[in-house]
Amino acid sequence: MKYLIVGNGALAQNISFYFSSLKIDVLSWFKNCGNELSEVTKKADVVLLAISTSSLKNIFEQYPCLKSKKCFHFSGSYYSEEIFGMHPLMSFPKDEILDLKTLQSMSFGIDFKKNEFHKNFPGLKNPLIEISPEDKIYYHFLCVMSGNFSKYLWEFVKGQFQEKFGDSDHLREYLKRTTTEILDSKSNFTGPLERMESELVQDYEIILKNNKNLQNILKAFKDFRREEFDEIR
Repeated sequence: MKYLIVGNGALAQNISFYFSSLKIDVLSWFKNCGNELSEVTKKADVVLLAISTSSLKNIFEQYPCLKSKKCFHFSGSYYSEEIFGMHPLMSFPKDEILDLKTLQSMSFGIDFKKNEFHKNFPGLKNPLIEISPEDKIYYHFLCVMSGNFSKYLWEFVKGQFQEKFGDSDHLREYLKRTTTEILDSKSNFTGPLERMESELVQDYEIILKNNKNLQNILKAFKDFRREEFDEIR
């Protein structure tokens, strides 16, 4: 079976490396590559659309040649009855290819049945998460909340440590340990919200009186801890 990857971003490059490393026959096409997509598509059995979610919506209008092929996309939020979705639960850094072991261990969130995946990708042994169409947006929100939102917080804290205490590298071992605890099924929870230390939380609120954004974050986590977190534990 031969695969065509459409796109040339970090995702496309990682998927191309992944397939090539597994000796899977893969072609590549992207805008301004010098070839016509209609000609390259003829050589492929399956097309993988490693393009933005906004581009997926009109892809068949732009390139009618794709309609004759089985197509898959990598968006975590987009659903289409014409294109199967297989979202890699992974963050792909710019200008870097992940190692083969990482690519093999990442999960795919698929909006179709597992047997369809195995039929079209017999060379891939990745863990699979079946996601119903109505759950796709919520699934994607959970990914963004756990990944992107936490990055925002860590970047802010790193900047504050650098500015106020001279070196953000002090956070490195703390972050490593925090990540280990997050991955641990026993989940060691600590901190003033966990221990219900209301006086200390009030001290936080006082020190944050001139920073509305941090006040809102603290309140949001207080509410989440009380209204949501206890329920799911």
